[in-house]
Amino acid sequence: MSPPQDDDILFRAGASTLLKYGVPWRRRRFDALEIEAPTFSRADAATCATYFAKDGLLRVATANRLRITYGDPAASLGAALLLEGSRANACIRNRDLANAAWTKVSCSAVKDQTGIDNVPNSASRITASAGNGTCLQAITLGSSVRAQSAYVKRLVGSGTIQMTMDNGGTWTTVAVTAAWTRVTIPTQTIANPTVGFRIVTNTDSVAIDFVQNENGSFASSPIATAAASVTRAADSLAFPIGFSQPGVGEELSAYVKFDALWPRTGSDGTAPGIFTVGGVGGFGMDGLTTWDAHRGTASAGLTVRLAPNTAGNVGIEVALPGAGTMELLTQLRASGALHAVYAELGANSGTSSTISLAPYPWRTHFLHPGTRGNSTDPGFILLYDLIVARGRFTMADFQVVA
Repeated sequence: MSPPQDDDILFRAGASTLLKYGVPWRRRRFDALEIEAPTFSRADAATCATYFAKDGLLRVATANRLRITYGDPAASLGAALLLEGSRANACIRNRDLANAAWTKVSCSAVKDQTGIDNVPNSASRITASAGNGTCLQAITLGSSVRAQSAYVKRLVGSGTIQMTMDNGGTWTTVAVTAAWTRVTIPTQTIANPTVGFRIVTNTDSVAIDFVQNENGSFASSPIATAAASVTRAADSLAFPIGFSQPGVGEELSAYVKFDALWPRTGSDGTAPGIFTVGGVGGFGMDGLTTWDAHRGTASAGLTVRLAPNTAGNVGIEVALPGAGTMELLTQLRASGALHAVYAELGANSGTSSTISLAPYPWRTHFLHPGTRGNSTDPGFILLYDLIVARGRFTMADFQVVA
């Protein structure tokens, strides 16, 4: 095969498209009867969505604006669209550990550090005045799955630094360097968490910024708080598309390059989405044929699926790599009225069984990056590139275009 040409490419979106063409999406074939503009929303009650700019500093995005992020500086990532679900940070005064919301025992705190946003006196310094000095905050909250994270930087000493969210019932040692590093501890299902830090060695000192205790099994982008918990709304991005389902002997190919923000092992009962081509509600719930890719709920695999409705669908699961940026190739293949899905992720690939789409309309769809088209399983991904083309193309073909 040869790389898809402009006439083959039906749709393209992501940071690569934005940097190349100056727009976050590009469609080659236009239907005058369709709406043309994508819809995006992140209706934050407070402006609290953050991203890392090209200079490596944390910035705050205005409501209802896409976030182009270059990733946590420690990760050294390229430009990507940051697409996340809603999260609430229950830890208040999360940059000011000198505040009375934090209880200090054999430990002092001063808000005198330049934070990860390069703002002077925006982050805190905590120093042990005896061995095992602690700085803790008690949170009143019903039982839920909680993710705990913070940015930490070593200032003085070389002793052990630990973090907890169960009032010291469990102390987890975190890796601390001379640079800002985001540290996390294992997820817990807990009510009324008490979160914070223990400095094991007397006189040791560390800088702390953006302490975060949020609803979920993994950390999302930093959310600043003052006197109350703050909720970041979900990113919702939908593109109107109008290509028809492949006819006899035809195929559609989709290429997605992304980083997952979710863990690649275990399961938390959700299935974060990579992309969905489908109607209102996703899953084919409105009688449309839905073509989607998402992490499986029961294992560490990634599922590519063709779902006419909840009563019947076909799909293939491929194993996730342990780390690194992922490139997914998926194809919708037609043989008469029967359709099958092919998926390729690294060295793993497979083809689904077939299903007839004749009973299920294929009309004007919406393409949703970073989601399954519903509110239950938001994506939490960094999207570099998404290309849909008519025809059968290989991963190498798309990599040339990308």
